[in-house]
This record gives sequence, structure tokens and C-alpha cells, in this order.
Amino acid sequence: MGTEHLSPHLVRVRLGGEGFARFEDRPETDKYVKLKFVTPAPESHPVTRTYTVRRVDAESRTLDIDFVVHGEEGLAGRWAASARVGDRITLVGPGGGYLPDPNAAWYLFAGDLSAVPAIAAALEALPTTPVASRSLRSRTRTRYSTS
Repeated sequence: MGTEHLSPHLVRVRLGGEGFARFEDRPETDKYVKLKFVTPAPESHPVTRTYTVRRVDAESRTLDIDFVVHGEEGLAGRWAASARVGDRITLVGPGGGYLPDPNAAWYLFAGDLSAVPAIAAALEALPTTPVASRSLRSRTRTRYSTS
């Protein structure tokens, strides 16, 4: 349903449409889907990639998935960078298993750029506390929003 370039190497794709009615959301912050791609011709082999769902909006019947883009390298990132309204993709899922323990004394989330969607979702699920700190670092010094 649309794309948003969050940084030079991170693209958010908003998916939706009639198929959303079959999507069963889960409470976990690391919920993921399996996306089905096809390699370029002449091979045209089916390929499955796993991606974390960044956000589900039941009201607008959409879900957001963030893709790391490596220029012309990689199948999924190239697809995301060039995706347009009306493009179709097949997904299976969601799966997932992690939800922050609301009774934990503290939390530590670490990961590379591909982990940002799961980390951001986990941060949003944390209980409200008087003190919080977060830091996302990148070698390119690009600032990423967790919202």
C-alpha cells in the first residue's frame, strides 16, 4: 500500500488489502512473517525470507515491515526499495515468541539494523516507568526513530 524510506538503508513497506482479513495478529513484539519471493529470470526460483512485523494497524487493516536495503544486492531489499502501490506479495504467519516481562527490573535490547523493528516494538510494549534510556547506533551516523 506504500513505502517510506526511513534512512538510506531502511525502507518501510505498508502492506494491506483483502488478504489482511486472514492475518491473525499476535501479542508478541517479535512477531514475524515469511515472505515469498521469486528470483529473477532465467532461474525464477521461489525463495522465502523471514521479516519482523514492525506494526499492525487493525483499524486501517495494514501491517508495516522494515527492510534493510543493500543497494542492488539482495532479493527482498531490492523488492522493498522498488515496491509500489498495487504490487502483490504472499506471506505466511505470523509467528513469534517474545514479549517483554512487565515485572523485569531492567531490559537490554541489542542488535544490528535488521533488529530495529523488533527492538522498537519491544520498547513500545514496556511498562511506563519514570526513567528510561535508549540508544540506537549506526556506523553511518544516521538517526533512526523507534516510532
